Amino acid sequence: MQPVAGVAHVTVCLHDTAGHDTSWFLIGRDGTEAVAMVIVHPFRADGGSGDVTMDTCFLSLIYVIPERWGEDIGGMLLDAVIEEAKRRGGHHVYLWTHEHQNEHARRLYCSRRFAPTGRTLHDGEGQRIGEWRFVCEQP
Repeated sequence: MQPVAGVAHVTVCLHDTAGHDTSWFLIGRDGTEAVAMVIVHPFRADGGSGDVTMDTCFLSLIYVIPERWGEDIGGMLLDAVIEEAKRRGGHHVYLWTHEHQNEHARRLYCSRRFAPTGRTLHDGEGQRIGEWRFVCEQP
C-alpha cells in the first residue's frame, strides 16, 4: 500500500469506527511515541454487508511502524485484541491479508493461532487476499 493510500485507508477506518459503539481503536505506545495501532469493528455476515454477528469481530487494520518490526509489538496488539474480544463475549476474530505478499504479517497471525479459512477474493488492485480466523478460548 502506498503511503497516501495508506493514510486514506486509515482515515476511512477511523470514520467507520466513529459510527459503531461496538468498534474499538488501540494505539501501541513507547512512552509518548505512537508506534502501532489497531482498529476492530463488529463482524458483518455476507462479506461485510449483512447483519452484525455480536460474538465475532473483524480486525480491520493493524499497523506497526516498520522501524519497530521484530519487537513483537504487533503480537502484543493482537493479544490485546483477543483479550478485548473475549471480554466483550467474542468467540471469533476475523481478518483479511494478502496471500502472496506480506509474509511478515502472516507469520504474526500464525504466531497467535490465526488460521486461513480458505475464503479468498481480489482486493481491487489485482491481488488475492485471504480470510483468517482466530477462535477465542472461553473460560
